[in-house]
Amino acid sequence: MHNVFAVIGAGPAGLYAADRILRTVHGSHVDVFEKNPVPMGLLRYGVAPDHPSIKRVQTSLDRILDNPRLRLFTGVHVGVGRGASSHADPHNDLTLSELRAGYTAVIIATGSSHGRRLVIPGSDAVNFHDAADFTAWYNSAPGAPTNWDLTTPIVAVIGGGNVALDVTRMLLCSPEELEKTDVAPSVINRYVHSAVSEVHVFVRRGPAQAKWDARQLRDLRSMPNITLNFDDRDFVQCADELEAPDAAQPDHSHKAVLRMMERLDRAERDDPGTDPDPAVDPAAARLSSAQDRQVYFHFYSQPVEVPTDDDGEVTGLVTDRTHVDASGHAAPDGEDQRTWHLSAVYSAIGYQPDGLGSLPLEPATGALLNKDGRLVSPDGRIVRGVYATGWARRGARGLVADTQTDAHALGDLVAADVLANELPDPADPLFDPITVLRSRGVRYGGIDGWRRVEQAERQAGIASSRQKAKISDMDELERLSVARPDDQR
Repeated sequence: MHNVFAVIGAGPAGLYAADRILRTVHGSHVDVFEKNPVPMGLLRYGVAPDHPSIKRVQTSLDRILDNPRLRLFTGVHVGVGRGASSHADPHNDLTLSELRAGYTAVIIATGSSHGRRLVIPGSDAVNFHDAADFTAWYNSAPGAPTNWDLTTPIVAVIGGGNVALDVTRMLLCSPEELEKTDVAPSVINRYVHSAVSEVHVFVRRGPAQAKWDARQLRDLRSMPNITLNFDDRDFVQCADELEAPDAAQPDHSHKAVLRMMERLDRAERDDPGTDPDPAVDPAAARLSSAQDRQVYFHFYSQPVEVPTDDDGEVTGLVTDRTHVDASGHAAPDGEDQRTWHLSAVYSAIGYQPDGLGSLPLEPATGALLNKDGRLVSPDGRIVRGVYATGWARRGARGLVADTQTDAHALGDLVAADVLANELPDPADPLFDPITVLRSRGVRYGGIDGWRRVEQAERQAGIASSRQKAKISDMDELERLSVARPDDQR
């Protein structure tokens, strides 16, 4: 009997795990289930469109989808329940119980589609945004807002990671810059009337603890007509804290980012003895419709309140200055509170893993309760035949490379469990997802549908002199992706 595996989630975590299993478990087959009409997860709907190096990962994932031993089922929601009786929930096309009964093992790779919530007074105000919603909008994700207000000139971004810099960069993009990407024409049209010219980035800890990588900082610096502004006081405080006895020292990558910010600060102040790092690509610095745009970095700034007017709209942000102790923990000093006058706030403090229904979660990370990738029940027992990978396993942190490493380790773990006869035989070996989905009237898609979407987006790109243009109309996306009688896979 063949080993047949089910993977829930067709983003990088799920597809990399599927690929590893197909390579390491002899004669195996994998069925991948994805709730969206198309695969690729946050690679398609969560990565800023001006990151072509990251977007190129899609080429390798497309090669995985070409494997004849892999089947893709898009537009299929998997929930937690017991057999067909739980199908009373209209959001569940299949259930985890059904997949466990029908497959050798189930791998949960659900990633994340929503941001962590920042709860402070005023965080429910008009123009207080979750960065994940903004990201979903400019990437034309399913269920995303169809429009976005870019008429507020002065904006705050809260967060010290790559998402915060992605949001900052996308807020300041010009239509000309976006014409080089795959964003939908409707998104570019909104940028034609954008008034955003000044972004203030608030980070709770110091420059030494910034979580963004050097490339993100370079990408922001290389945008045309952008000036990065730092506060010297932040670097002085950072140096004092790092000199304290037993102070936690930044690792190599964080040191590199800290040095880069210090050099950028000196360069922006026209220090003649400093060579700006990095040099701006002359081609990228050509004139565009974008006017001079400013980015201000405020470290040691903990948001405490969002003031609003009588209509409930954002009028500013109140922050409390913090200090970072030897262990790296930030706490407000209560002596230096400031009010910043601005008209929109974007919370970019990270993502919350989606999980899967009522399955237990790790309190600290939001990941599924697991031990090295094997799911664990609330009473601490290993759940045989159910695994988690990517953000579902370790929480919403890390880049695509980390996800690939994690998926490879998970694939090897599954292969070891197969060799050790640790996985129970399927209770329902005749389970056929196509028969079940059709009997329930689910309009699912597959690889052929995904290829139709890709072809249509390439054609749309040609019409606007671009390589590709995303389809933002969900009805059209579903029409193209849904399985047809003549589809092969």
